[in-house]
Amino acid sequence: MLAKSFRLTLAGLSEPAVQRVVVIGLMTAATVFVGALIGLVALVPYLPDPNWAWLAPVADVAAGLAAVALVVVAAYVLFPGLATLVMSFFLEDVVHAVESRHYPEAAQGAEARLIDEVGLGLRLLGVSLLINLVILPLYLILLATGVGSLVMAGLFLLVNAALLGREYFEMVVVRHVRRREVAELRRAHRTLTWRAGLVIAALFMIPIVNLFAPVLGAMLMTHLFHQERRAAGAGPRPPRAGTARP
Repeated sequence: MLAKSFRLTLAGLSEPAVQRVVVIGLMTAATVFVGALIGLVALVPYLPDPNWAWLAPVADVAAGLAAVALVVVAAYVLFPGLATLVMSFFLEDVVHAVESRHYPEAAQGAEARLIDEVGLGLRLLGVSLLINLVILPLYLILLATGVGSLVMAGLFLLVNAALLGREYFEMVVVRHVRRREVAELRRAHRTLTWRAGLVIAALFMIPIVNLFAPVLGAMLMTHLFHQERRAAGAGPRPPRAGTARP
């Protein structure tokens, strides 16, 4: 079921609604990131001069290397976080697109509340930043040891599988049930949420792919949830009152 859901997820990247969310997320994140860099550069002349004479012979080289390192680290850590934050506010559209195409009986009348979307966005931002902040040193350790970071990465995956699985599962099921029922459903699908979370956490660890990880995670969890319900013979839940999408 996981392999089938992942294949459907990759195929879903061609959906216009999915591509729109990816483009919005990347373009907005790029705009904010470039704007922040321009702002920092503009502030440099106004910074106090430390007057470190002993650094004078290598000051220009050191400053150049520090600037490059700062941009690289900021791009690796912050840019995926910004993209995740922006995309998270549109992931409900991604889930709706997947359900409308593959599970129309479940899509009818399903919609998340704005407060749930905002909460999800903030939580995903926090988890994404945590992932990228921890993974960056792992890559540096890998260059030195070749083995040690693999063990650390494995432990990191196990921990974050639960975190990400929980967040993405709630994002899907909250469209179909009342908030108080989410915890009960999550316990009933704990194996599904952990397996999906493991895959999503791995996606967040891969450079470039981590830019699309929020959208891939949303599609994967949607497929897994509805595929498992179909396999269990569960029919679609009645839509919640007042939540029908126009």
